[in-house]
Amino acid sequence: MMRHLMILVAVATVALVGCEDPAKVYEENKDIPGQVWNKDHMVAFDFDITDTTQHYDIIVNLRHTTFYPNSNMWVMVYTTYPDGTEQEQRLELTMADEKGEWFGECTGDICNVQQYIQQRAYLNQTGTYKLAFEQIMRTDDLKDVLAFGLRVERSPEKNPKAAE
Repeated sequence: MMRHLMILVAVATVALVGCEDPAKVYEENKDIPGQVWNKDHMVAFDFDITDTTQHYDIIVNLRHTTFYPNSNMWVMVYTTYPDGTEQEQRLELTMADEKGEWFGECTGDICNVQQYIQQRAYLNQTGTYKLAFEQIMRTDDLKDVLAFGLRVERSPEKNPKAAE
């Protein structure tokens, strides 16, 4: 009986370890020092694209406390393409609804929010893409921000019947 239990545990462990998300191309989350995002602190990510025929979804991961004083966050996104071309874009991340209810999953005083910043993006250059984020709120020190992350995943194929 004990042997069967050990085999079952080993099989379950292998199955869980092997459950890698097939859509994920890149994901990294970075802690915000002291849980205060200073306006001068950039959060930067580099990821590689090898398949230019695929569409990609680009998602921000944001972890904050329930004491975060706003329902949104404004960030500036600085993108550097593999060929060196640069682009910047101002972006609003919505974190709560009009009633003040937090989006995402909250456990205790900590909330995790994922927000699409671009869906079905066509990244037409192979190589390394660089995205850097700067908080551009009206305060230099944005309190109660625990971590900021980026996820890039393959977009699901469009349903051909949806176009009909």
